[in-house]
Amino acid sequence: MFILISRIRIYNSQQSLLESDTLGSLSYSFGKDYSDTLLKSYYASYKRAQKLYPEMELFETEYLSFCDFYKSCEMVSLGFNAQSGQDQLLIGKSQYPLYIFGDSTYAIYGNKEYYPNSAGLFISSVRIYKSKNHQLIISHLEAGHELAMGYMERSSEPETNWHSGVPAASEFKPDVDFSALKSAVYQEPLLHHGYGLDVFVLL
Repeated sequence: MFILISRIRIYNSQQSLLESDTLGSLSYSFGKDYSDTLLKSYYASYKRAQKLYPEMELFETEYLSFCDFYKSCEMVSLGFNAQSGQDQLLIGKSQYPLYIFGDSTYAIYGNKEYYPNSAGLFISSVRIYKSKNHQLIISHLEAGHELAMGYMERSSEPETNWHSGVPAASEFKPDVDFSALKSAVYQEPLLHHGYGLDVFVLL
């Protein structure tokens, strides 16, 4: 049994938490598709967030792709700048340092270095949102048992992975409704004994 808790949190540019509201929660059993249950909880949280923050501008959905746990995919890639010694996210020709790695002061770490660098992390998904003046690119980075043990073969031969009928060795666009923020819910690909985090780039 797993419990998912949805919260809305506001941070400043120094990653200091300014405000936090719990919007809702749900539980589900491992191994079952929870998309419908998650959508109901998400939509209820979406409506409550609108009520709590009526002046908040909402992003519009623009793009979603599953990168199949590679270091590089269509929109973004992971890299390392040897000169600065800094992990980075590459978007086109632009480089964005990933200062979060090795910095235990970031909120998600709880003052512990769970992710000292990006060497063992791979790109699970990329989603893009847009507003009137900005574009928000979110990359979900993940590590897990299958990758660490070499169970996911990297070849051109078709093979089935966790998503039925999808070749395991290629990026793909999932068959989910990502046309509007209020319904932009999907199941992120998960690895056994996996962990991950989202990296945000605001353009």
